Amino acid sequence: MYITVSALSYASRLPESIEKGMIILSKLGQPLPESTSDADIDSCIEQTLFMLNQNSDRVLMNYKRMTDSSKIKAMKFLTRLETPCGMARPDLQPFVAMKKVHLSLSHGMCQFSPVGFAHFGALLARRGNIPDGYRYSKMGKNLLSVIGSNEVA
Repeated sequence: MYITVSALSYASRLPESIEKGMIILSKLGQPLPESTSDADIDSCIEQTLFMLNQNSDRVLMNYKRMTDSSKIKAMKFLTRLETPCGMARPDLQPFVAMKKVHLSLSHGMCQFSPVGFAHFGALLARRGNIPDGYRYSKMGKNLLSVIGSNEVA
């Protein structure tokens, strides 16, 4: 199914790619919202920041590793959907980034975690929270060296 989602995306059939990706994510127990609002985004940002603030940056940089293969698959699909969502469903893209951060905090870091933190930082900066945006974008960059991966779905 990953190849199908990727092929649809590469063929510029972004809505279909997103739809199939969302179906797969639901089957993996990681659904994305069908519809969104600015209030939903703000609420999810607050929840994500609360979760992140439970740990210091040092703890996050040395966080446990993700071992659950279904969670790693979900992270891979979320990463694959990042660009299509940014182009065809920009309302959904923030939830993709935050879902990756939530999964990383709940189940550990994996090769797809750094890009999730970087995209979350970019989201915060776009919404006016420059200090936290910089902090989490930088954390994403630093996680690349800790995790030792440059894989980006």
